[in-house]
Amino acid sequence: APTWSPDGQIIAYGRSGTHVTRNVFSGDERVVKEWAAYPDSWSKDGKYLIVGRPMGPDYQLWALAMDGSGEELPLVQGVMLADEARFSPDGKWVVFHAAIEGPPQVFAIPFPPTGERFQLSTEGGVQPRWRGDGRELYYLGPDGQVMVVEMPGGNPTKANSAAPVFRLPLYSSP
Repeated sequence: APTWSPDGQIIAYGRSGTHVTRNVFSGDERVVKEWAAYPDSWSKDGKYLIVGRPMGPDYQLWALAMDGSGEELPLVQGVMLADEARFSPDGKWVVFHAAIEGPPQVFAIPFPPTGERFQLSTEGGVQPRWRGDGRELYYLGPDGQVMVVEMPGGNPTKANSAAPVFRLPLYSSP
């Protein structure tokens, strides 16, 4: 699951139980963490990278500082599945899908994390993606329906109800 940095100069990926980055131009590789991690999303400023981390029966989300400080911020823990995290364009929010009770749903949390969590889907959903200006969020419903959630000011706490956009011949996996 390779993920490009915002400037396109570094690629992050998991390899043999470690999390590494590689400079695309120099070829220099750096071990970021000595634990298995699967990168999902860089913050627009390149300071943080969200990774999925298998931990026993859970799949957790963490934000890693990419400045070499070793800072680790737990984002989502204590659930069987939390995946596909994405920073908002302004870096103030993180969306993801998680199976907390029942099928996976789409959630948003503030960044840095405060412990608050806002559910944005109601009938299930996976693979959330922000519109470029952060004022809408798209995700795939369990029946293949692409859904959109409008967010005035790019703020998930002010999110409107999800609305269908179009159907795809894809179905989300439980």
